[in-house]
Amino acid sequence: MNSLGKREQILSLYKQILKESSKFFDDKAKEFLKERARKRFKEYKNETNEKRVMMKWADARKALNQLKRANVFDVKAVTRVLKLTYGRIGPNRHKLLKPLIDYPSSSPRPFIRKVHRTAPPRISPPLQSLLSSQVKSLYPTLPEPKHKPLHPRRKANIMWWHYSRIMRQVIPPVTKEELETLEKKAGKGTLSSEGVARIGKINIKDMNDTTTLRLSDIPNMPKTPRDLVREVPYHTARPHNPRKRFIRRIYQRLLTQIPIMKEIPKSESFPKTNTEDKKNIGSLPEVKISDKKNLNPFSKAKSNKSTSINPSDPNKNFTITKSPWAEGRPIPLVKEKDRKGLNPEKVKNQVGGGDHLSSLQNHSVNVFRKTHLCIPHLIVNDIRNINFYELKNLGINALAFDKDNTLTTPYSDEIYPPFKSAWEESKKIFGNENLIIVSNSSGTGDDPGFIQAEAIEKSLGVYVLRHMSKKPSCGQELLSHFAAYNPHTIAIIGDRVFTDVLFGNLNGMFTVLTRKIISKKRDNFMATMIRRVEYKMLDYYIAKGIKPPFHPFLKNKDSGFLKKE
Repeated sequence: MNSLGKREQILSLYKQILKESSKFFDDKAKEFLKERARKRFKEYKNETNEKRVMMKWADARKALNQLKRANVFDVKAVTRVLKLTYGRIGPNRHKLLKPLIDYPSSSPRPFIRKVHRTAPPRISPPLQSLLSSQVKSLYPTLPEPKHKPLHPRRKANIMWWHYSRIMRQVIPPVTKEELETLEKKAGKGTLSSEGVARIGKINIKDMNDTTTLRLSDIPNMPKTPRDLVREVPYHTARPHNPRKRFIRRIYQRLLTQIPIMKEIPKSESFPKTNTEDKKNIGSLPEVKISDKKNLNPFSKAKSNKSTSINPSDPNKNFTITKSPWAEGRPIPLVKEKDRKGLNPEKVKNQVGGGDHLSSLQNHSVNVFRKTHLCIPHLIVNDIRNINFYELKNLGINALAFDKDNTLTTPYSDEIYPPFKSAWEESKKIFGNENLIIVSNSSGTGDDPGFIQAEAIEKSLGVYVLRHMSKKPSCGQELLSHFAAYNPHTIAIIGDRVFTDVLFGNLNGMFTVLTRKIISKKRDNFMATMIRRVEYKMLDYYIAKGIKPPFHPFLKNKDSGFLKKE
């Protein structure tokens, strides 16, 4: 083929890509695809290497075929285009990661003095929080040679290799504007809190709404996508009708891969005590908890050295959550009918616990085989019997409270009046920034838009943890919130054995059980029944002589001195 004929074919291919890009339903994706096509064709405009030209030509044809499949709403093709557009993969992902990597923080010292090549990788505080929420460990497990110590150069190389591996996996957050746009397209403002589409006079058709598509709205589209299945490239596609529900679920699935990062400023209360506690942690023995698989990598005493390599931000905490509209209606895409529009998970929770039961099933082995994980380190009637001053002196830096029947009556936002003085005392001793509420109702997927969590924060003056998985399975979210502290310096206080106590012991925390129930009115029926079983099982285990997991602050001491009469 002569150069003139080849040039015409390449220009024809370029025009087809621009044409298919303009048909895509997402406005941002349209601009991204067009800009990417222009940039690529301009980059190789003056390429003279015949082999390279043919290779790039083949790549362009492949991209065009994928765009054509995306425009008939093949799920795989549409998902890939949206991932490229919103930075889940590709060059946009690197752009979103760059501000987190460049966030100002101190550089770690090299393992060999004045040899900069032996310095471990610098991980900024926001990047530490992001990585901790997505990967198993922030730092690698270093080998221990038998006959000689590990060479510092090899140590640095292993750390850099591990850093490059986890950086290939990490998914960055998007901007607030993009997140708001994606949530609207996923159903925010269109769906009610139960996940049911709004009907009646409120639902007015908007002619400019890009999420409302029909096949007739798309130019040059056949009557049905099935007419295309015999043509190339459509023969490998699985076309769908672009109904509102289909488009919403595409965006809901995309939101599951978008973390939300929030900055929480630290208060200046108890700065000296906290720094002293952190110094004392280094002198403690290794935490020997039997179920080490569920521990955060920072829970071992050996990892204290690695945490000092990249210290956390002294002024800010970074928390990672997910959008409440991520998989807002967890029904398989286009595979099941949903005539009533009910959210199955919400129905389960109203009947008897739903996600709580499923999360408990995941830890049933720990309940019945590793029975010591169900034994709390301290048992009291209620929070008035906890000596917060002694707890602080023991080395505890942060407190995580359950809400219902621990601080408030079930499903109430106000502190139970008799507990008000004890609650104020805990805030005064530990500081508001070192207290957090971890509830299985507020701040979870059962709380659309986190409205209930925000109401509790206003009432109690303490942050409510946002977590999609319920106790005892949300340890990673809590540990990433208190990333500056080792797990054994955090205490969890609650009234449930299979959620609060098991959750704390699995993650190496100090566990406190408040056994006296505030009120059974309005309490979940299934929770009340399970609580009876929990307390009978606890009494049986204690009578049998089973002790709680080892905690370095207690060693062989009895925890009775932490009680108030």
